[in-house]
Amino acid sequence: MNAGCIEREALSAYADAESGPEERAGIESHLAACARCRARLEMITALKKAVAAAVVPAPAMPADLREKLLRMRMRSMGLWPRLLGFLREFSPRRRVMALSFSAAGLVLALWIFREDLPGIGSGEEELPVSVLLAAHGRYASTLPLSGAEGPASRVQDLLAEASDDL
Repeated sequence: MNAGCIEREALSAYADAESGPEERAGIESHLAACARCRARLEMITALKKAVAAAVVPAPAMPADLREKLLRMRMRSMGLWPRLLGFLREFSPRRRVMALSFSAAGLVLALWIFREDLPGIGSGEEELPVSVLLAAHGRYASTLPLSGAEGPASRVQDLLAEASDDL
């Protein structure tokens, strides 16, 4: 290489349009006079184009490896993130349908097993008569007519009869 010729790094930067305006002007004036540097610049430019054209895209990840990695990721996550990740795979319309069917299934299960759930049963639980009479007697004794003849005294009589029978 001649003493006045441009270095390879500077020519490469010029080819990539990475050199500054002053450096660019100096390189252009030198290229006008030096055939050797013009040939090196053409070779660098051709090499850059060939490398850019020969770049092969990275191969796609094998499907079994992708599945295995996804399973490993899912195992490391909690229940809710896994469920949300599963739902994100659906389109918005299918998400709404899946959630609607899930809600309908939950309501159906609650309706079917309503007899077994506390507080949701049919309301036909039977209470012993003595318990009902005792509760009513306590209530009737608080009425203002508790000492007089009337419904409260009749309840008192019924209570007395029930306690005699027990």
